[in-house]
Parts: sequence; C-alpha cells; structure tokens
Amino acid sequence: MSDAMLQALSLTGDEAACLAQLDRFRSAGATLPVLMPPRGSTPAMVRRTIDLLAPS
Repeated sequence: MSDAMLQALSLTGDEAACLAQLDRFRSAGATLPVLMPPRGSTPAMVRRTIDLLAPS
C-alpha cells in the first residue's frame, strides 16, 4: 500500500495530523468514520483515542 493510499484511507501521524485528517473526512461528507486502534493498543490507549477523536 502506498503512502498516498494509506493517507487517503486512514488516520496516521501525531494527534494534530489525525485530527486534521478526520476533519477532512468529515468535510468531505463522512458521517460515521470507522476507527480502529492499532493492534496491541491497551484499553487506556483506546480510551484516549476515543476521547481525542470524538466530535465535540
């Protein structure tokens, strides 16, 4: 999978990059993004991801 395809289909990078990409998806019409934490994430990491990416 190319870097361009990975960026077009997923959230990658630091918090700011992930939030910006999620905003782009929402601006393009995404109403129900499917979020999958990385393999090996702890429950605390999953909770933090949900808290960070949830709509305000």
